[in-house]
Amino acid sequence: MVQLTQGINRIRDLHYADATDGIAGTDGTAATASQTGLITPIAASEQNLVKTQGSKTNQFRWKIDSATATGNTFREFEVRNGSDLAFDRSVFPGVAHGTNDELVIIKTYFYKQG
Repeated sequence: MVQLTQGINRIRDLHYADATDGIAGTDGTAATASQTGLITPIAASEQNLVKTQGSKTNQFRWKIDSATATGNTFREFEVRNGSDLAFDRSVFPGVAHGTNDELVIIKTYFYKQG
């Protein structure tokens, strides 16, 4: 069996259409597949994603300005849809968000054949 490029791109298109928001949180617990989202989300950090698409790829860009959710140390991030369905959870070393900081997270998804 061979997975056709058009089939892979259909999966990519569904993910692209469904992913609408990014949100950050403060918990640094390691991510596992059984989790359903962020451990400690910061509601004010939920922002619309800027999305771009290529052959077998999606890229999602999340940006938070210097006036939003300041005073937090972000340690986790997820891409989700408007129904709060999380697609993933990423954990990283703490990033303090102060009043002079603008934060950007870019996630690229690759859809592979085979």
